[in-house]
Amino acid sequence: MSDHVIITLPWGNINSETFLYGTRLTRESLDAVQFENQRMPAGTAIHEWYSYTNYQHNRDLPTLPFLYTGKTYRLEPNIISEPENTFILEVRFFDRLEQLAGRKVLYPPLYEFEYPRNGYYYTIRLTNGGCDKLTFHDFKLIEIRDDS
Repeated sequence: MSDHVIITLPWGNINSETFLYGTRLTRESLDAVQFENQRMPAGTAIHEWYSYTNYQHNRDLPTLPFLYTGKTYRLEPNIISEPENTFILEVRFFDRLEQLAGRKVLYPPLYEFEYPRNGYYYTIRLTNGGCDKLTFHDFKLIEIRDDS
């Protein structure tokens, strides 16, 4: 068996977690968004995707699929940043009481994580790692299948 692409996610809609202060956000084409902010501090979330939402709070619908506990997944970002590789992907896991149950910070080149047993839903954050500008095309969420 080979790895299985579950979903390819575009930027999507602007939501309450999209950082807009001092930002120039341009949709270059149907599949490319350019984000530019030279004064944004490192460690600040740029955009977030959800597997579960409270619409009144987030003003966005869930775009991430449900995942299976104990399985390993990989993210493959199609993102170009200036300077190169100065973005971070963070997966945050929440329990049934909507409390943070864990998180995995993913740095290049390895973007793998295991979905925890107590995970009820999760979010994926694109975080500034020192970039001034980035072009976001999409990212793939891939299930890593065990060959045994």
